Amino acid sequence: MAAGYSAGSSADDNANDPLFHHGLDPVTVTAPTRSERARDESPGSIEVITSEQIKRSGATMLDQVLRNQSSMFVSPDGTSHSIRGAKREDTVILIDGRRVLGEPSRRYALNRIPTGRIDRIEIVKGPGSVLYGSDALGGVINIVTRRPEPGLQGSIDLQAGARTEDGEAQQYNASFNLLGGSEDTLVSLFGQAQSRDGYKEEETGNVGLGGDRTPPSDAPPPGWASELDDLEDTYTIDEYRRDEADVYTIGGSLEHWFNDRFSVALEGSYMKEERRRDYINTGRNNTALEHNDSYRPAFNIPVSWHDDNQRYEIAASADWQATDNLALNHRIYYSRYEKDRFVPVIPYQDLGWATQSESDFRERDITLTDLRNEFLSTWTPDPNHTLQLGFEHLDHEQEDHIDGQQGSTRWQAGVFAQHEWQATDRLDVIYGARYDDASIDQDNTSVEGGIIYALAPQMQLRANYAQGFKYPETRDLYADTHTPAGDLNLGARVIRDEKKDTHELDPEESENLEIGLRGSLGTPRERELRYDLSAFYTEIDNRIERVRYRDEGYRTFYNIGKSRTRGLEAAIEADWSPTWGTDLSITWLEDASWREVTRQDLDYEFIPNAPEFSGMASIRWQPREAWSLQARARFTDEYYTATDDDEVDESYTTVDLNANYRPTNWEGTRFYAAVDNIFDEGNDSSLYADPGRFARVGMEYEF
Repeated sequence: MAAGYSAGSSADDNANDPLFHHGLDPVTVTAPTRSERARDESPGSIEVITSEQIKRSGATMLDQVLRNQSSMFVSPDGTSHSIRGAKREDTVILIDGRRVLGEPSRRYALNRIPTGRIDRIEIVKGPGSVLYGSDALGGVINIVTRRPEPGLQGSIDLQAGARTEDGEAQQYNASFNLLGGSEDTLVSLFGQAQSRDGYKEEETGNVGLGGDRTPPSDAPPPGWASELDDLEDTYTIDEYRRDEADVYTIGGSLEHWFNDRFSVALEGSYMKEERRRDYINTGRNNTALEHNDSYRPAFNIPVSWHDDNQRYEIAASADWQATDNLALNHRIYYSRYEKDRFVPVIPYQDLGWATQSESDFRERDITLTDLRNEFLSTWTPDPNHTLQLGFEHLDHEQEDHIDGQQGSTRWQAGVFAQHEWQATDRLDVIYGARYDDASIDQDNTSVEGGIIYALAPQMQLRANYAQGFKYPETRDLYADTHTPAGDLNLGARVIRDEKKDTHELDPEESENLEIGLRGSLGTPRERELRYDLSAFYTEIDNRIERVRYRDEGYRTFYNIGKSRTRGLEAAIEADWSPTWGTDLSITWLEDASWREVTRQDLDYEFIPNAPEFSGMASIRWQPREAWSLQARARFTDEYYTATDDDEVDESYTTVDLNANYRPTNWEGTRFYAAVDNIFDEGNDSSLYADPGRFARVGMEYEF
């Protein structure tokens, strides 16, 4: 999809497959201003992915949609993502405007959100803290779900896929939606289940004992007992490059209108997730041999990582049109996220343990809860002015259930105001400000302002300035766990073992300046070309990064300096005829680097997951009324993988092909097929977790 443009089919074009047609219908978005507003009337960069584009791609999880249809960077396994070089933790993810609770790392945030009920996805590029508070340093992803209408609507979707080479890495997906009701009462019920086998390759680890990494077959290191006679010099396993995952989601909503001006709604959902990956742990694993109140280490040992996660969400809201010009909304929602991690050694007996559970030194059992209150008033004194005032309050709690660790609680609150002003027939102005306070004795003020000016009927000039901020996460302050490699991971306020001192962390702060042109050429009845061009500059100060102390064997979090990204984006989408069209989007990060590093012991230069060039091109073709086809190619330049090393992942280009068929005599039925990475592009760095050529087939029935 071309960045910043998308639309659905118009009534006059129903003869065409809606999976193909783009048209000129105005696209309304809510994320940029928290009010219904045409996408082309937003001063910042907004990218929209419609339900038709999601269906055309055959994607079943959010990470697949964003990787295939947006200009964002998303890694092949979906565990890393970036908007214009910002970290994955710098993006706020919303479902119908509500925040999604999960781990602070956001590692699995994108590949546990199903696509079955998504109506559209709105991607706001650049800071959004004036409206969304902490965490919106780099952007906002708002997932808008299908809303019920009077009557009865629904859909069932079944899909299966596997690697073409050997039938491995199989994936199965099933989803359903049921929506409807009366004029006064509307209900919805949805569910989706996905089972995905891991993508595995054979890997061998060379075992080393102690700090000198002595092979077990050599003489034991000094002071070691000969109790590890069964320990091999090497272990070979099928290592997971992409984890095995089962994700189940179910939920529903109930909305009732008491009269034309007042309604209440209840929503709830439940997500259960099981993940597993076996890998060679290059870091430390403890043997059963004790020494000086510790255990002697072994390295390059096969381990098995298991995650069992659950999330419960319930929300209640009330909407009141108090007067013709004043609308009030209050929403309260509760989220509970439970994580149970188990990382045992596979050959546990060889390390001297009697049971596998004894070999686990990275167990994690935590519960996170959020209780949010949000109030928004929208006053429209006349058609040229819209004023919004809002208030938000969060109570967050983390409970640790391992080793008697203490939990933590915190609160955050913010108040904001925004004014949308149509100053003239050609000029729109949007500006706002926000103030936040928190229980960690830190406050913040953010401002934002932008203009949209019609230079001509086919061209709009837009300019926007926005600030963002992010409070230190609970993890940054109070973490007391282990990394996958076995290092201690300790928060800034934690003292344990080698870490003797505490320190404070300041909020991260960002500034973004953007200028762009957007518009269209031609007419929707014949042919049309739509374009969006942007130049942007972003600085993030007080960056919080995890710093590794190799000699002491632990990592902790510091404010380490200031990063900078600047670049250009271009998107062109064209319908050349009623039967074919093209999309093109390009992102150039001219500079994504550390501008200033305040800690003298660190030598950071480049920002991870920020390729200099990335681009996507697609061709849409509808040879017959019932058929629609799309070929898509994506290029990703080489990029650094972590802040604290200079390892570079290779550049790559992948090509996908999608086909959709709607039998004319089977109303509401759609068959689809896709081949991802049809040229079987692969490498051992950037495409390490990509299974290669992957085929998918599915069927959807709508009523």
